[in-house]
Amino acid sequence: MNEIRDQGYEAANGHLIPAAAMGSGIDLRNLVAEYKETNHPYLNHTVEKEIRNAIKSGQHLAISVVPHYGNSGSGIPTEIEYNYGTIEASTMKHCVITQSPTSGTTRGSADCPRR
Repeated sequence: MNEIRDQGYEAANGHLIPAAAMGSGIDLRNLVAEYKETNHPYLNHTVEKEIRNAIKSGQHLAISVVPHYGNSGSGIPTEIEYNYGTIEASTMKHCVITQSPTSGTTRGSADCPRR
């Protein structure tokens, strides 16, 4: 978090497993440093919104989230990889969010939500 602030940007606690999927906001194993603009509104209105909506509709979620650290010596993940889907739909999405101080970008399967 301090590393992001030292760059002159706002930091956010990034939940690997979103709170809607019972991801802890105090367990350090579930938290990564994210740029505020990547966390909200970017992630909040794309991948995490789909996850929240699936849970709220009573569907059963399968999810894996992996942070990737592309800059040696940095505690800020350069990318966050999401693989998720519902048991009911029996399909999985593969989405990779690249962090940026001003937003985020998405690549992956064609059905990944993008802004």
